[in-house]
Amino acid sequence: MRIVVTDLTRFQNQELLCLAGLTEDGQQCIRPLSASKPGYLSFTMCKKLNILPGTILDGTFTTPLHIDAPHIEDMHYSDLKTVGAVDSTEFQSILEKSSTTSIKSGFGCTSKPTDKVLTTPPAKSIITLKLNPRQFQVVQNKFDNETIKAHLTDSDGLKLSFLSISDLGFYVNVGQSATRKISAKEITEFIQEQDELFVRLGLGRKHISGDGREGYWMQVNGIYTFPDYQKIVRTYE
Repeated sequence: MRIVVTDLTRFQNQELLCLAGLTEDGQQCIRPLSASKPGYLSFTMCKKLNILPGTILDGTFTTPLHIDAPHIEDMHYSDLKTVGAVDSTEFQSILEKSSTTSIKSGFGCTSKPTDKVLTTPPAKSIITLKLNPRQFQVVQNKFDNETIKAHLTDSDGLKLSFLSISDLGFYVNVGQSATRKISAKEITEFIQEQDELFVRLGLGRKHISGDGREGYWMQVNGIYTFPDYQKIVRTYE
């Protein structure tokens, strides 16, 4: 089976990356994991193979014996290899086919969320959210110069603020001060000038925060604009 990489996200452990992709018809999302712990792909492997959003991966994917809801996308892989990349038009088409304009309907929530934390597991853990580009903003975390956050508003009028951005390209090239190539303000201006914006919105594993909140935190896994994209955020350099 082939998938097109749509999510390439970082962890606090910078040796690991979480990868997810869509089948070429946009109908199934797969998060490839190895059968051994911790399961996630290594940064070294992804860089060596130049795996980036739009890369086509071919492999054998099998359903694990146990899956923790809502992470139904988890699948074990074998014989994983890169077989080229889609072009911009093909990538846009795949994202469009998988997209929703509503966080509630996308995740299959029984009621409209009111917070960036979902307290009960929804139907899935990753969605493609199509947004008005002018309803999305990247901001520098004023308490931490090494991180960036996102504000967004969906078609239901749901406003979420200070979502974590785990998109690897944005984290390295916009967030981290040592490798920053473009500011949060500049990337926001670029995004808002585009015609279309697709955000890959994911849910972390179940977590209990210091303030006692328990649930699944939303995070921005991927940020994709059309007709143009900012090339300097799509590189390992």
